[in-house]
Amino acid sequence: MGIDAEGVKAWLRRYGDLDAELDFSYTRLDELDETMISVKSPTLSDMPHGARVIDKTERYIVRKERIQDEIQNLTDELIGLEAEIEETLKKLPKSDERNVLRLRYLDLKKWNDISFSLFGSKADFADREESYLRRTTKLHSRALDNLAEIMKKDCPADILQDDPQDCL
Repeated sequence: MGIDAEGVKAWLRRYGDLDAELDFSYTRLDELDETMISVKSPTLSDMPHGARVIDKTERYIVRKERIQDEIQNLTDELIGLEAEIEETLKKLPKSDERNVLRLRYLDLKKWNDISFSLFGSKADFADREESYLRRTTKLHSRALDNLAEIMKKDCPADILQDDPQDCL
């Protein structure tokens, strides 16, 4: 996959993928917290027994620390990618192209919501909603093509020739 509209789209989609992975990690952490709260207290007796409850609690704590580290790493990666995407989008000369890509890939909005955000203030929006939706998707395609061209120009020739994916 080179620097074309599809390559740029795949690069932009990484943000949504990371965001979903981060959400899932938070869900795992919440579920683990619930499980840890419900772990039984050790029963005190003079009868011999194993340290099963303590071992289980210890495993939960270790797992929780791993998930927290994963969340921090994903957050750092997401913030870095967002900054990288924003810097690249600033190179597009038209604000409507920047906005459609921001709404789709950083705000993770659906097409109807993007169309409304861009054109909802138009007097005829309610009557011509489908027309504005088509206009939105065409604007999106044009923005991807233009961003691909900008990224090709910014990519050093040797990298572009060897592995264009390194420019994304």
